[in-house]
Amino acid sequence: MKRKRTFIACGISMLLIGGGCSNVDTGTKSEVQKYNTKQDELNCPKDIYESVLTYTGDGYDLPGGEENEEIAKEHKDEVIKATKDYLKKEYNTDVEVHNIVGNQNGVTVFYESVGNIHFYSTAIVPIDTQNKKVLTDQVWTLEGRVETAIKGPLYAYIMDNEFEVLDDLLESLEKNNHIVGRLEESLENTGGNGYMTPYYFVVVSDDEAMTPVYNLYMKKPSASRQELAAEYLPSKFDPEK
Repeated sequence: MKRKRTFIACGISMLLIGGGCSNVDTGTKSEVQKYNTKQDELNCPKDIYESVLTYTGDGYDLPGGEENEEIAKEHKDEVIKATKDYLKKEYNTDVEVHNIVGNQNGVTVFYESVGNIHFYSTAIVPIDTQNKKVLTDQVWTLEGRVETAIKGPLYAYIMDNEFEVLDDLLESLEKNNHIVGRLEESLENTGGNGYMTPYYFVVVSDDEAMTPVYNLYMKKPSASRQELAAEYLPSKFDPEK
């Protein structure tokens, strides 16, 4: 029970600091490799706050992305199709696009997977700003971003009973202790962090226990819960990851 309480506390803390401020794909491959949580290096106004009760992600922006965002709006269908085609080809995953945010070199696309394995993530669609052209054949994602995003919901999928207990507990806390989670719209529009619920998110990275599960899912997306669970290696599970 001690571990579960710690997990809940961490999840709630993340909601308090999450808001509309995050270190997401800015459109430059060299820059997005860096992960820094200093406030002055994030897209987080120091004097503007909004309640988690009302925050939907509306108005979210990235530095230097105004012009590209306008171009993307004019070519929205192209951006969405390029994103969907790329993820279907590279990860055999169907997605629904929720938000398109301009960045220095294109647009950051926030999307949600469609199907049993549910996650939020991002992709970059480059734009030739000078010629106002969407480079649909050059879509990319940060190395490991989508792979990590998929492993989280796979873990939740094969551990459905345990996660059901956790979700019920958090819903009870909300009802009885005036604790709130994020609005679903904010997850859709600014999430991009893998398996996410209004109360917490789960990230599984570089974990030997989940790698066989991920490999099977990539080969056979229609694999049943039982088939995926059979690939899980509990002896290799590292809670730190």
